Amino acid sequence: MSDLVTRLFVAAPWLAGLLWLVLHGADFALTLKGARLRAELFARTGTVEQGPYELNPMFRADVAKLRPFPPRFVATWVGGALAWPLLLRAVRFLLGGGPLDETTAWLLGAMLGALVFTRVAIIGRHLRNLYLFDRMLRPRDGGPPRAPVQLDLKTNLFASAIALAEGAVLLGVAAALSWDAWATGGAVALALVAVKHAALAHGTR
Repeated sequence: MSDLVTRLFVAAPWLAGLLWLVLHGADFALTLKGARLRAELFARTGTVEQGPYELNPMFRADVAKLRPFPPRFVATWVGGALAWPLLLRAVRFLLGGGPLDETTAWLLGAMLGALVFTRVAIIGRHLRNLYLFDRMLRPRDGGPPRAPVQLDLKTNLFASAIALAEGAVLLGVAAALSWDAWATGGAVALALVAVKHAALAHGTR
């Protein structure tokens, strides 16, 4: 099944750009929604913020100010939409072009898996945060909002690295059993992002 999807993206590379627009846009939109809910929760419970909401240093200041379309996000959003179709074409050209052979299809599928699973993992985390913030703002027993437990940035980054590593292991097992290109690409990409977050945590005071 994944091979058929890969061939669809190869036949229409613009779909990769569209996929990036949807996933990266959803990621940032949900980030801002979560940051707004957290700020509301802090305001209603008198909680003092102990650390930033956004873990990515590139967008941390913009998310803190709740900017909807900051230049850095727009640059990565539009840039990624343009880059992904070109990247698929470039890799195929470098591997000889012509009819799509099995090796090229597998490599392109791994690249697409890296795109999809890294975004989906983060989007799932945002949805969990939105649910938790909503429950703390509106407890089921009808009581006042519940003050959240905060973690410092260093701990949050290490926790993120662990969660990403868990996803990498899960996909890695699936990839080992099936040798599926998308699962393999997703496992490698999640592992790399986990290492990045662990490195950021190590460098955070």
